[in-house]
Amino acid sequence: MNDGDARLPGDIFEQFAEEYDRWFDEHNAGYRAELARVRRLLPRPDSRAVEVGVGSGRFAALLGIRLGIEPSRALGRMARERGIEVIQGRAESIPLRDGACSSVLLVTVIYLFPGRPGPGIPGTPPDPRTAGDSCDRVS
Repeated sequence: MNDGDARLPGDIFEQFAEEYDRWFDEHNAGYRAELARVRRLLPRPDSRAVEVGVGSGRFAALLGIRLGIEPSRALGRMARERGIEVIQGRAESIPLRDGACSSVLLVTVIYLFPGRPGPGIPGTPPDPRTAGDSCDRVS
C-alpha cells in the first residue's frame, strides 16, 4: 500500500484487533453457522484461492484457504499465526497478477461498503465496483 491509498479511519482494526478476533469466540454459534453457509456455497478451495479481507484468518484457516489479502497489520499477524500467508492490500487494488487466483472469497466485509446495512464503520469504505473489478481481474 502506498501513502495515497484510502484507509479506514484511525486504524480501527489496528486498535481493536484483539476485540475483533475475540468476537468469534464469544459468538461461536453465529460464527460456525456463517462458516457452514460459506462451505455450502464455496467449491473446495485449491492452492490458488484467496480471501480478500482475511482479517484474523478465522474463515480462511478452517476453509483451507492459504492466502489472504488484509489492510490491517494487526489482523494480518493473527492470520499468519493461523497459517495464512498474508499480503497487505485492499480489495480495490488486489496486489496479485491477473488470473493468479482460482477463486476470491470476501466474508464479513460487506459492512465496509457504501450503502451497507447497519451502522457500519465510518470513514472511507471500499468502492464495491472497484473491488469487484479487482476480484474479477485476479480470478
